[in-house]
This record gives sequence, structure tokens and C-alpha cells, in this order.
Amino acid sequence: MDQATLDNLLVPSPYGTNYLYDVNLVLRFLKSFLCGGISRVSSVRLRKVASLMDPYIAEVAPDPCLKPSKFLALATALPDSARESYDGVYHAVDMYLEVHAGLSEEEKMKICCTLNYEKLSSETCTHLAQNTRFPSKTAVQGLMSQQFRLKSLFQDTDDPKPLVDSPCSFTEIGITGKKDESSEQVVLYAGKLDVRLTMRSSEHICKECNGG
Repeated sequence: MDQATLDNLLVPSPYGTNYLYDVNLVLRFLKSFLCGGISRVSSVRLRKVASLMDPYIAEVAPDPCLKPSKFLALATALPDSARESYDGVYHAVDMYLEVHAGLSEEEKMKICCTLNYEKLSSETCTHLAQNTRFPSKTAVQGLMSQQFRLKSLFQDTDDPKPLVDSPCSFTEIGITGKKDESSEQVVLYAGKLDVRLTMRSSEHICKECNGG
């Protein structure tokens, strides 16, 4: 798998199927690659496969017939340690949500759970904050992750803790578990009003995080 190219993976789907590319074939390749256990695959090989999978997922994401379950299977096939950055996955998720605009809010949240917000660049977090295709809760998550990175630049700490968890931990009334009070208020507010964050509202949220 780590010797393959993008063209090798873009195999047309079998006759009689609706989707454009044979996603099941690639999933079988990944399963075979990891069959011996993640611990037996070197980090170099894992990252090489991840660098191949990200553009592949972006290629198949615009397929209107690609089911959410298949997209999720592709995006979560590799362990988190395989990626140093999730910008490529974000790009694929963005395209998938654009084409599949009819997904329910719950389905969109499941798709967004494929992202590790701590591994998004500042530029991607800023784009996410203004992206109306994403649920507003994920925009808050991106902003909070960016805010945490900014704080960490000025704080000398051995074991930094993220301000909020993955959006998978969100509930209808806010977030699960005890969180920082200011960040919880932001999430509750966004979830209740389903606000769409602009750069101006981003600054407002950051002020709340700082207790301003």
C-alpha cells in the first residue's frame, strides 16, 4: 500500500454500481496493510500511506453516490498517529459536505468527527470558522483549538490540555463532562442559536475564552 500511487487507487467501480470509484477495493487494501496490527507498521510507512489517502479521499468525496458510511470508513481507516496534519482530511470533508448538502445535522457531525482539530493549521481553523457548510459546533471547536495554540505560545507548560474535546462528545445541550466554563458557554450558545461564525464573532468568542 505504501508503494502505491494515487492513480493506482482510482479504480473505476465495478459494473452495476452507482459510485464512481471502487472504494471497497481501497478499503480492502488498507485492511490488508494493517492486518498485522498497527504496532507492526512503522510510522514512516503509516505517514506515507496517509499522504496518499488524503488526496484519494478528496478525489472520491465529490461523488454524489458515495455514502456517508463509506466516506467515514476511508477517513478513519488509519490511526491518528499516521497524520501530522488533518488539513487534507478537512479539505475532503469540506468537498463532501458541499456535494452532500442534504445530510442531516447528525450525519454532518459524524463526518466532522473524522477531524482532529488539534492538528489543523491556523489557516484551516480560520477557514472552518467561516465555513457555513460545517455545523456551527465544529466551527467553535476549530476556534477553540486555535485559541489554545495561541495561548500555548505564551505559556510554559509540560502537559498542555485541549480546551475542548472532539465534537463527537457534544450533546444536544452542550458538551459532555466538565469543561472550562467559558468554553462551555460558547458551545451552548452556538448550539442553541446555530450561529454562523464570522471573523467578528470569532474575536468575540476569543474574548470570552480569555474571560474578557
